[in-house]
Amino acid sequence: EGGLSSLVYDGVEYITKAPQITFHRAATDNDIGCGFYNENPQWTIAGKYSRQKMDKFYATEKEDFLEIGFFFESGSNPSFEYQVVYKVYFDGSINVEVKYPGIKNISLKNLPIFAIAFRIKEDVCNFQFYGNGPEENYIDRKSGAKLGFYKSSAKENLSRYLNPQECGNRTEVRFLQVFGANNHGLEFLALEKPFEISVLPYNSYELENALHLQDLPKSHSTWVRIASNQMGVGGDDSWGAPVHDTYKLSSEEPLKINFLIKRMENYGNSRS
Repeated sequence: EGGLSSLVYDGVEYITKAPQITFHRAATDNDIGCGFYNENPQWTIAGKYSRQKMDKFYATEKEDFLEIGFFFESGSNPSFEYQVVYKVYFDGSINVEVKYPGIKNISLKNLPIFAIAFRIKEDVCNFQFYGNGPEENYIDRKSGAKLGFYKSSAKENLSRYLNPQECGNRTEVRFLQVFGANNHGLEFLALEKPFEISVLPYNSYELENALHLQDLPKSHSTWVRIASNQMGVGGDDSWGAPVHDTYKLSSEEPLKINFLIKRMENYGNSRS
């Protein structure tokens, strides 16, 4: 499948499908108002329709881990290559590193987001994190957020906007833990720098395809998104003002996501 197709700890499967690299977020009212995706449509398909470059795949056994590298060609035109490397340690932890090289092309500019999205079992729907909260926040909408330890659930994190759109993001996150009723789950630990996260019952394409909240289907998964960066959401108005330049995400700059996945246990004794 071109990635981590399943993750099982102590007989419990948490990840059921290879994660997908995404350069797309569900269009916000402001994105639509300023015509962002009309000018930048390639990002919608860049990750979704990418193709694995089988001739570059490698698996190398090191002293204390197995390194597995995948290379992909984006589905955009023009296309670009990006890389995903898993380092699987003998204690069961997995180092995930995703690299976007940066590309200079007038038809590929201002990324909406650079992220990796995991589909996890539906009942693993509670989460807690150390980062900016308690409510959703973005690079240009975080002055009211406070760095701290917060808890929520995928369902509670779905903002009740009239039109489903990008929502539930948190910035400056150091670690994220997702877990079910048995208080066991997964931990995502930032390694080189804090990341941005969202935990929702739907992925970005499902949100964008729904006209209203009642159009969203019954969810059968929890979607965990780990992002290196995401552009701002704007808000000066919703009929033409773009995101300020300071909060845009240039496609010319290389980006990297680096974090550790490991088993989370003993929720009652978890970090606080």
